[in-house]
Amino acid sequence: MRQFEKFDYAQSDIKRIIRSLNDAIDICYNAKSVDNNVPDTYNESYPFATGYSRSAMKSAVESLQGIVTYLGEE
Repeated sequence: MRQFEKFDYAQSDIKRIIRSLNDAIDICYNAKSVDNNVPDTYNESYPFATGYSRSAMKSAVESLQGIVTYLGEE
């Protein structure tokens, strides 16, 4: 694969990672204390925001490691 194609692939992956991290940031900003008796507000709770953000960060690290490995291949 040519270097230019590798760059395009990596760039689209990086854009996806940025979108995912921005979604996690939005969820964290909008998190609030919610009533445990109201199940439809769980996705607005601090525990949900924590889990969602942790998952987004772990996924970002794995994806970035994959990109670095992919770009390092000849």
